Amino acid sequence: MQPAGRFGDALPFSLVGQSLSVHHLSIAKTFRITQKLSYTFTAAASNIFNHSTFNTPVSNISTAGVGAFTSTVGVFGSNERAGPRQIALKGRFEF
Repeated sequence: MQPAGRFGDALPFSLVGQSLSVHHLSIAKTFRITQKLSYTFTAAASNIFNHSTFNTPVSNISTAGVGAFTSTVGVFGSNERAGPRQIALKGRFEF
């Protein structure tokens, strides 16, 4: 006999998703060309280790796909991305 609120042999919290693991990296270097002219090169990488971040699993116990991960996190927060790795290279002249 299962305790109240338990279904089968499912462990407690077995339908909780994984933690979010997204790392970003950016580097910049300014090159002085003349006294009044400079060039700044910037490289920025989003999700540098290319970790997949899945949404919470299906938690409806009356369906066949219970506990399955069916989608990934795209954008979380206001402008943070958790999608595939993206690399941007930028150049800027200042005079």
